[in-house]
Amino acid sequence: MSETIVLQERLDGAAAIELAAELSKLPCDGTVVLDGSRVTHFGALALQVVLSAGKTFLSGGGTIRCVDLPDRAASHLAAMGIDGEKLMEVVDDA
Repeated sequence: MSETIVLQERLDGAAAIELAAELSKLPCDGTVVLDGSRVTHFGALALQVVLSAGKTFLSGGGTIRCVDLPDRAASHLAAMGIDGEKLMEVVDDA
C-alpha cells in the first residue's frame, strides 16, 4: 500500500503532533511519500517526527520518503545538520 501525505506549510510543533498522529495510523510495512512541496518552515520537532517514523517504518519493512522540499525548507534542515536531499538516508544510517 502506498500513501501520500501533503505536508503543511508550517511544520511547527502543532503540525508535528498532527503529522505524528497521522503517521501512527498507517501500517509500518507500507510506503509513505511525504510531499514537501508546500513547506516553508521545517521545525526541529517535525524533523524528529519524520526521522522517528522513518526508523519505525524501516524496522517494519516499509519505507518513507520525503519529496519536493523547497530550498527554504531544505535550508532549515541544513541548519539542523540534515541534507534535505538525503533526509531519509539519515534513517537508514542510524
